[in-house]
Amino acid sequence: MGKVFAVFYLMIAANFAQSNVPVSIPANTSPLPVVGFGDPKAPVTVVMYHSLTCHHCIDFKLNQLPVLQKKYIDHGQVYFILKDFPTDEFSLKLAIICWIGRDVGKYLERSHLIMVNFNLEKNKTVEFDWVNAENPTEVIEKMLAPTGISSSIIQPSFDDKSIEDAILHDALTAGHDLKLNFAPGFTVNGKLVEIKDLDSAIDAAL
Repeated sequence: MGKVFAVFYLMIAANFAQSNVPVSIPANTSPLPVVGFGDPKAPVTVVMYHSLTCHHCIDFKLNQLPVLQKKYIDHGQVYFILKDFPTDEFSLKLAIICWIGRDVGKYLERSHLIMVNFNLEKNKTVEFDWVNAENPTEVIEKMLAPTGISSSIIQPSFDDKSIEDAILHDALTAGHDLKLNFAPGFTVNGKLVEIKDLDSAIDAAL
């Protein structure tokens, strides 16, 4: 699965990064709700562009975002927004599934289950090892069943295209306007910064 991820990533990143190459950005006629943490009126807005098959993204959200929340978000200094930035076809499908129903709470619940069961390195015991499964879709359906996901509603959501268009609109726009070609990507008050510089960029903006 890792090789497949890498191939799709290179294809998508190449399209995102080349602003002089025409990129077909879908119209966002039905925007998704904002996934935000903290006070929208905070002096600093941080946007994280993440992929649900990116282990760096997952590590940040599980281990570093709680630290950032205690340091900045909970004190009203930072408004933190999550946006999907699929780096492969499978991560796009996962994002669509997470957004079925267009409910932020369900999105967070489903994406959290995907993250805590992400076992790319096969170095932990997880209940639903979808990454290394022969049929990951079946495992994901079983894993997300308590959140209202079933095979009968997944394919209609893929066929509808409105969720896919909303995700790709934001991702392709970020790739074109910000020259973003990697995940996780971060902006601090609209300026692209690397993950290693995130805290210093926030401090400078305060």
